[in-house]
Amino acid sequence: MERCFHCKARINEKTTKCARCGADHSYLRLVASRAELCCKRAILLLAVGKTKEAVHSVQEAVTLQATPFVLALDGFIRSVHLLQDHPSSGTQDWPPRDTTAASHVHPAYSGDLEADTDVKQVKPG
Repeated sequence: MERCFHCKARINEKTTKCARCGADHSYLRLVASRAELCCKRAILLLAVGKTKEAVHSVQEAVTLQATPFVLALDGFIRSVHLLQDHPSSGTQDWPPRDTTAASHVHPAYSGDLEADTDVKQVKPG
């Protein structure tokens, strides 16, 4: 369930206005739909080997809605594009020296990775 961007009240996915404060969410939903469409298009373009076009499509999605999924897709598509343009460059620094999860996060992402992915630390004992 989504929350209102203004008052944080729960909102129904079928309505476009918040019942508590009256904020209109229709534009935000259009932006989210467009970002999802760009991601789907990028995946399809990547599947048929058009990596340059896929990079442009996923970059549009990042501009519209930089969620953890969109940023991960952007990183993946860019790495595939880099490997296609420079096949030998992808293996020179593999594995990466810094193997922490934060080192593999897109630079535009400024959120809390663990909170956004529901990762919980389990302590032994």
